[in-house]
Amino acid sequence: MCYRGIARVPLDALEFGHRIVLEKHRDLSHKNVIRLERIYEQVGCSRLQEENVINAVIEDDDLVAALSLHGMSLDDMRNLRWPQDAPSLHLKNVQCLSGMHCIEAAQRILNENDKWWIVRLFSYADTPKPVLFRIIESYSNEQKPSDGEIFRKIRLYHRENDQEAQKIWWSRLEKSKPKDLQGLFRRPSLAAGFDALIDMPGLWAKLQLGALHRLLVLKCDEEMTLYLDHITKAWRRILRCGDTMLPFSAVDAVTVQSLELLAPKHSDIDKSLVIDLMERGEIFPSQNDRGIRKTLVENICAFPGVIPSLWTFFETLKYLEPLCEALRQLLGEQMKGTIRSSLKGLFFAPSKNMVQLTETQDVEIKVALSQQVFNAIKNHCGNKCLRGQPRLTVRMKCRV
Repeated sequence: MCYRGIARVPLDALEFGHRIVLEKHRDLSHKNVIRLERIYEQVGCSRLQEENVINAVIEDDDLVAALSLHGMSLDDMRNLRWPQDAPSLHLKNVQCLSGMHCIEAAQRILNENDKWWIVRLFSYADTPKPVLFRIIESYSNEQKPSDGEIFRKIRLYHRENDQEAQKIWWSRLEKSKPKDLQGLFRRPSLAAGFDALIDMPGLWAKLQLGALHRLLVLKCDEEMTLYLDHITKAWRRILRCGDTMLPFSAVDAVTVQSLELLAPKHSDIDKSLVIDLMERGEIFPSQNDRGIRKTLVENICAFPGVIPSLWTFFETLKYLEPLCEALRQLLGEQMKGTIRSSLKGLFFAPSKNMVQLTETQDVEIKVALSQQVFNAIKNHCGNKCLRGQPRLTVRMKCRV
């Protein structure tokens, strides 16, 4: 296990001289540092928020010596889950893997007696190079926040009713993205579906707001809301360890990218991959308890179906796009609201059902809706419905 735990480290102990960092990281951008300074002046550094924790490697002997001054062991440190609980350690030569610009900005803005940061520490000697590469690449977009991060922060501060912070994040959107995002927020069920995921930062890493216009014109809000709810339930199911629900912040970007689209319950190859990723500490690196990690593997491998994410959500829209287009054309001027609500508004129960299920009208409507969908696929969409298939299934085909 290469993960050591979290600690509060003085800024002057943080260095960016690791060979892999020098190869992978972009040069310091003074423009970006100034941008971060302005943000810190307005909303603070938020050093105790999980997404602002930076990653670093350290020599085990140095860490053990610093911990001994606090009467702590490595096991004690590994069991710490929250940044608020991180001990203040007097360390030196902490080689950072991320956070170059935020640390430089913090150096300039913080008072001399308040210069520290929360650092997620890994063993310098025991951390495999592939893990280092993935950590560094996950934070390579530090100079400019991703679309997913901006979306998430806007909703996070909306939940906290922090108007000023919302304005800052809105200002980072370009071109038509603010308009598209506002259009999404006017759809309450969809907005609520995304809001349920904002405490899981890793799900948002690959989200592209440029794809929102596709979502907004589909008019299948009910189906999209169901998928978003499916994502929430899937990751909550994975995080449930007995009577304990692990913090949603444990869902990091590397873990999501490693697990999305896998179907370990139905594929022995996927199952072996999950076990290997867990043993190497590449997924859920913040969880160190062996019992918890064992339960996480069991939960992942017992999940029924393909593990979903926000990326798979938007990829799935490629299947729905031609189908929804056909159904909208079928409805024509009778299209009111969403496709489902429009079709339900035109439904009249037949005197005799061809499919005998129950006598309830709700089931009759579901059968009628299914018939319309299958008809659209068969007679109107043709091969268009398969447009997104290669990207979604190429990984699965090799695991059957």
